[in-house]
Amino acid sequence: MAASLVLVLEIVSASVAGYYGANLLFVLGGRAIGWRAAKLRPLDPEHAELFDAPASVLERVRGTVYETWCQTRVVHADMRRRVLGSPRVAPLSSGTPVLLLPGYLESTGAMASLGRWLRREGFRVALDEFPSTFRPIADNAAYVRERVQALRAETGAERVAIVAHSMGGVVARSMIHSHPEDHGVAVLVCLGSPHRGVTFRVGAPGRSARDMVATSPLMRELAERPPSGVPVHTVVGMGEQIVSPPWATVTGEGEVRVLAGSLGHFGPLFDGDSRRQIRQWLLDAGVEVGVDSKATAMVEATS
Repeated sequence: MAASLVLVLEIVSASVAGYYGANLLFVLGGRAIGWRAAKLRPLDPEHAELFDAPASVLERVRGTVYETWCQTRVVHADMRRRVLGSPRVAPLSSGTPVLLLPGYLESTGAMASLGRWLRREGFRVALDEFPSTFRPIADNAAYVRERVQALRAETGAERVAIVAHSMGGVVARSMIHSHPEDHGVAVLVCLGSPHRGVTFRVGAPGRSARDMVATSPLMRELAERPPSGVPVHTVVGMGEQIVSPPWATVTGEGEVRVLAGSLGHFGPLFDGDSRRQIRQWLLDAGVEVGVDSKATAMVEATS
């Protein structure tokens, strides 16, 4: 019996170690690729001052560990989503809708933790995901427009706020620029979104991956368009291994918050400073917090 228990524990330990080990290798490999890409393409002088603070060895090690933990949480949440269905966030009956959009190869699971935090802060959260993250950016932008219009119709809200991770931010911004007169968006908050493209693709599948390359027609088109009038704010973590921080910024359309420490690509989804900055940008844009009708009814019934 004891031998069997030890065997089971060894198998579980090996599985967990392999799971985290695979994520760690992915993070380290990605950072090596990102470092190489940065050497091949120097920082844009226009944004270099945002990212010229060198990180210590200790900060880089801490960042790698934290990024591995965050990435593992995202992978685990996406696996739960595919097995158990979309995560639930308790709805509110009032307030400005806040639509959360995931990134490339992600589902609603990736945004669930952030969504629950925003809900606790009083925001009327709506989780959604793309029919396929491999589709062209333009196709997913059309889907986002449908969802924004549906939320406006369902809630009676004049505008919707969007918080998006990675590719989701590019999709949302593309939609806003495609419908300048009636996009229905109050503010767009992006977490590590490659608004100016990525400098390498490394064989990533799907038309969307090709669209996000810095030299693609879509990236050139977005760069040439004038500001949409919608605040496009950016949270970006140092130590990014997927999106180069200077290439995640949008000139003239909003603010940029560079997170201290080497948080990488997934860190902004979970980092406390990132979440508080998201909340502040939403409030600054006039996003109204909601009221829990059930809780209000209970208070009225007991008063």
